[in-house]
Formats: sequence, structure tokens, C-alpha cells
Amino acid sequence: MSNESHPITDNTPPKQWYGCWTVGGFIVLIALNLGVLFWWVFGPDIAVSAWSVEGSISSLTFTPDNQLLAIPGRGISQHPLSISFYNVQNGMKVRELAGPDTACITFSSDGRLLAGGGMDGIVRIWSMPEGQLIAELGGHTSYVSSIAFSPDGQMLASISDNGEVFLWDINTSTLIRTYNIEIGFDGSVSFNSDGRFLAAKGSHTWIWSVDDGQLLHQIPVRLASFSPDGQFLITEFQLLRVDDLSVVRDYELDGYNQASSIAVSPNGELFSVVGFPSMTGFIHFPERLPIYLWRVEDGKKVQSLRGHIDGALSITFSPDGRLVATGGNDGMVRIWRVGIFWPQRLIIFGLVVGLQIFIVRKMAS
Repeated sequence: MSNESHPITDNTPPKQWYGCWTVGGFIVLIALNLGVLFWWVFGPDIAVSAWSVEGSISSLTFTPDNQLLAIPGRGISQHPLSISFYNVQNGMKVRELAGPDTACITFSSDGRLLAGGGMDGIVRIWSMPEGQLIAELGGHTSYVSSIAFSPDGQMLASISDNGEVFLWDINTSTLIRTYNIEIGFDGSVSFNSDGRFLAAKGSHTWIWSVDDGQLLHQIPVRLASFSPDGQFLITEFQLLRVDDLSVVRDYELDGYNQASSIAVSPNGELFSVVGFPSMTGFIHFPERLPIYLWRVEDGKKVQSLRGHIDGALSITFSPDGRLVATGGNDGMVRIWRVGIFWPQRLIIFGLVVGLQIFIVRKMAS
């Protein structure tokens, strides 16, 4: 009989380590990842940049290169600055145009002209990028709440707080035509894409023929915007054909009790309506109301932007359609990225969940 000793053999498979992680550690990590992904899919988007400004943010617009945001200096009496320009990435002020308080601004389609509607009732035009004041158009008897260049840059429409609508010839700085409408909240004006129609929004929306000044339509809506192709009118309630006002689609939008502004993306696929809650009662509790992006085609909500307290006064898309800027009732300017929308996010969520389940099962086998 042999006295040799035999080592005891343990046939239990060794614990699998992947770097410094066990299978259980990976499961915990995956659960955390799924939590973050779930918030990305179903939670509101966060602004990519935000900063505070003085005064009311009733108007804002991107420069044609998408790099800067121009904001008028409305209500900043202690600072003689007409328009300020901010870097959209970090909110740093990079340029200023001196002058009286300005209520609204807009660029011409080629970006060579910038127009501002003054609190003193004067429309001013600067050549860009040098920022030289080249024209002052007087005649309004109240402050100018909205202005718009025609698509060819030859005309400018302006509307004042008391309902005066002026159509100007840019080359001669002369008045072509005047209208008067009823104003509720601040009025606004816009041209359709081929410049044939001019719309003014007040207590209703009026549409005129630019060629002869004939009133074509009066619509009982306060907010409306032409689609980029000029064929449709997007309102807070309906999608209408411009020519005959036939209803293409009804919208049921939730969000604000008092809508203040509407914006349509450059490709005509998205729109947004912003506003603020009604301040009723003796006590008001501030709330962060989301701003929604809706699909023009079917009125479906595709993106939620949350951050402003008590809503927003103004909104605009960047010329390339990749960013949205909003001016809040809380004195904040926020820049949002137009991202992957909820239907696509759900698909991505499902694919990632499936992949991570597959990895865990392979590691555990």
C-alpha cells in the first residue's frame, strides 16, 4: 500500500472576473445605465446653455451663421444698449449695438440687414456685420412690437402696440401702405415664403395680398405662422391652407393658458407654442412648465424642454434647425438642442435593453 498523498482536486469552476467586475457588479452597472437611459427617453430635455438677462425677453433671433443669439434691450433704461449678441454655447456677451430701447429684432434672409423695432416707435435698420445704422423709419405712435422682412429683402412690415401695421420700402425708406387692426397681447407680423401674403396677428389674424393690399382673410386665432413653403398657416389650434383656409388638421395642444409666441422649424416639420400660466387668485406658486415641440404633420408631441419658471415669452429656431432658443418669464435665456425624438428614443431604448440582457445572460452562462 502506497503512502503517497494525493491533493484534493476542486472541480468547482472559478468565479468569473471581468477586470475588477463580477457578474453581479455588471448587473448593478447595467441597472444604473438603464435608469439613465429611461430618463433620457421619458424625461424632459435639459438646456445646453442658459443665462440671465435684464429686462423683458419678448424677442430673440439667431444670427444667420447659428453662432450668436441677438436679444433686444427692451426695458433696460439704465443701459443705452439697443441689441446684445451672445454666444449660444456659453452665453457670453460678445457684441453690443448702442441705441434706444428696442422691443423686437429680425434679420433679412441674406443676413446683411438687421432691423429693430424701438420702444420710441421708430424702426431702425443696421447693415451687418459691421453694425452701421443706415435707416430710421418713423411713424408709429406706440412702441413697435414686431417686424419682418419680406423674403426678397425689399420690404419690411412692422406693427405697433396700438395696432398700426406699416409696410415699408427698404430701398427708399418710404411707407407703402398702412393698416389698423385690433390688438390683444403684443401683435406680430410675418410674410409667407414667396412674399405674396402679409399676416398680422392681434386679437385675430389678418392676411392681406402684398401686391394690392386687399384683405383676404380674417381668422379668429391670435397666434399663427406660415409654413416655410408658404402653403400652410400653422395656428395654435389648426393647420390651414393659406389659399382657402380649409382645415388640414386640428390640433389639441396642452401646456399654457396664455400662449404668447409660436415658431416653426426651417424644414417645416416641427412647431412650438410658448406662453405662461394664468395668474389667478391671491397666491401663485411658481412652476416649471415644459415647452413642447410638436410635429406639424400629425400634431404629435415629440420633445419636452423643461427649465423655465412660469413659462416663456418668446421662442425661435436656429436657421439650421438644430437649436431652439427661448426667452423665459423668469428672465432666463435657454438654448435647447433639437434632438432624437420620443419614437426613435423608444426604439433605441429597446435595442439597448436587449443588448444588455444578452450580455448578462452570456456572462452568467
